[in-house]
Amino acid sequence: MSRYIARARFGLVLAFCALLLVAACGGAKPAGFGAYAPQPGSSGANTLDDQYAAIARKVPGFAGLHHDAEKGITYISLRDPALKAEAEQAVTDMFGAEVLKNRTVVVQVVEYDFPQLSQWYERLGEHVWQVKSVSWTDIDEKANRIRIGVGTLEGKAQLEEAVRRAGVPPLAVIIDIPEGALSEANPLAGCQLGEKPPLPEERSPYALRASAETASPEQEITLTVEGTKPQVATRGIDSYLECWDGLNWSPRFILFSERGTDGPHAIIYSRNTTIPALGIDATRPANLKLPGQLSPGWYRIRIDVSVTESGTSVSHALWTLVLLRGTSGR
Repeated sequence: MSRYIARARFGLVLAFCALLLVAACGGAKPAGFGAYAPQPGSSGANTLDDQYAAIARKVPGFAGLHHDAEKGITYISLRDPALKAEAEQAVTDMFGAEVLKNRTVVVQVVEYDFPQLSQWYERLGEHVWQVKSVSWTDIDEKANRIRIGVGTLEGKAQLEEAVRRAGVPPLAVIIDIPEGALSEANPLAGCQLGEKPPLPEERSPYALRASAETASPEQEITLTVEGTKPQVATRGIDSYLECWDGLNWSPRFILFSERGTDGPHAIIYSRNTTIPALGIDATRPANLKLPGQLSPGWYRIRIDVSVTESGTSVSHALWTLVLLRGTSGR
């Protein structure tokens, strides 16, 4: 099964899109996609990383730039603040006069220059993506660090070891792990599985149905969205397997379908995980193999469905309960 997880350089791309209003910037681009076209004569640089590297060749110690839109400030990251004028000129030559027009330019003195961070970033690649719960990587110009998102407690420990193996200084890397991250060994910590939990009243004209109300770990069940019309565009947006934690329904697994494959598949939930794929396909029955880590008790399968009719899209939250027995369904 392929792992559809975002690997992107986010912050500065979005900032420049807003600043320059360049049509090519539809959103954050994966590494290797430039935010905007360089100016004529800018050494042929065609990605954001290329552009920064070209500036760093002209201005030693250059490490990037970022914007504070509310204050109208552009921060240029330099190891030597005495090179501010040279850096401003190089940035203008690369991106055009508009990038610094009507803005206060402030030097942010940093520890690492861009070539150094870029070299470490490339070196980390083969090690970092061996950690299965890594969800994204970034060179964070504002923090002057490499930033890596990871989804599970075990993944964080594995990532720290991967950084060590790559020979990259640990202080040059920020590991982002969300509050409340789950353990791969015990993703059900905090779940109250014994009593049938409450469900909100269903108000949607559509309904999610499971082929079995009682099942076993690793058993395959069929999920069907009822009430949809063949001529109406319907798609699953986000899909989760959840448990009741005493106060709320808590996502424990993300359910997603890859195009051209059977599914959906389940992976441990993390707020750091972005999957550019469908949730459960709402247009046809979907066969879900329940995760083997599930303990006996009550679970909710939830699908957020987007229904588009007559040019208008409306989202509906659909759910169904499943009671898990203790024996494997294999």
